[in-house]
Amino acid sequence: MSVCLIFRMCAVTMPMDPLYAAMAERYPDPKADAHYFIRGRAGYLLFIEYGDNRTFDHSGRIRRSWHLAGLGQEDDLIRLALYLAGDCVGGNARFSNSPSTQPEALIAKVRATLKTAVPLASARGLFKNFPVDVDVRWLTGDAHSVGEQNAHKKAQLQAHPHTQTMLTHRIVERPKFSPYCEAPQGFDLDEDHPDFALDLGWIIRFGEMTNGAHALRLPFNHNKERALDFIHSVLQRNITHGRSGMECAGGL
Repeated sequence: MSVCLIFRMCAVTMPMDPLYAAMAERYPDPKADAHYFIRGRAGYLLFIEYGDNRTFDHSGRIRRSWHLAGLGQEDDLIRLALYLAGDCVGGNARFSNSPSTQPEALIAKVRATLKTAVPLASARGLFKNFPVDVDVRWLTGDAHSVGEQNAHKKAQLQAHPHTQTMLTHRIVERPKFSPYCEAPQGFDLDEDHPDFALDLGWIIRFGEMTNGAHALRLPFNHNKERALDFIHSVLQRNITHGRSGMECAGGL
């Protein structure tokens, strides 16, 4: 039986207020979905490095890569952790260094990762042409394509003021890895882009609506892998020195 092996976790955090402010300035509609102000809250991007126990690279090592597991505020990601922990119950997922993993251990690991999250302000260069694939069925077409139970979430994403900008100017079709697969669609999250705060705020909102549905994916990219290796190393230093991410958090 194939088992998902979890190797490492890391998280990046940022204050949400500047993202809300940027969205409100660009789209000054008081009814816009983006303007759900919760002052002083932090947003997170949770990354997990995992691989399949039956898939190996050319050196015989289990192939693994970093994935964007979830986005949102802390409570959004704790709910996601509860969902992911279900795979530990049946033995479908476990930490790579353990023969089995209790659901509580996975939830505790996510909590600890969020507590020591690396502030975006101290991770300059991470989001430099950072590729993200997007399941655009959540943004266009028939609501049933993402399941009737998700139709209300899709409606909120379609109503988001930045969605049309993303579809028109940012999300593009990417090259296919195989002629037998559909071409993925996505965009590059780029901290040097003038709309970076808007794009980041939008992707966090997208994540809040779709966590667990694999609607946002990270295509394999060596620069992305190296960047997240670095973030993980910073997180480990935070743990060693007993610092939480929010203790050293700054602005965007």
